[in-house]
Amino acid sequence: MKSSSSNDAQKKVNKLIKIVWITALSIWAGVMLIWLIFPSGSSTCDCIDRMTDAALYGGSDETKYLKCLDNYYDEAFDYIEANDPNGKYENYEAVIQHYWRVKCDESR
Repeated sequence: MKSSSSNDAQKKVNKLIKIVWITALSIWAGVMLIWLIFPSGSSTCDCIDRMTDAALYGGSDETKYLKCLDNYYDEAFDYIEANDPNGKYENYEAVIQHYWRVKCDESR
């Protein structure tokens, strides 16, 4: 009698493990699909939109704009050093905004 009960318990455990694995794989596949469709971070064109929205509306749009500035800081300065080392920019925001415009235009 004990072996039958033990077999039933083992079958339930195995079934539960299978359900957990299927669920975990489904979640992973969903996350990967979302990541492929919507890559992490904003594109340079999105950042230009955030800049405009921040100027018009402030609030959470300004937060998104500041995050864009932070995300592209190093990349923008590396680009300017390589492609326009003698360029004159008013401040660091102007450097990053120029980079966004160049990269956004290239992506179209």
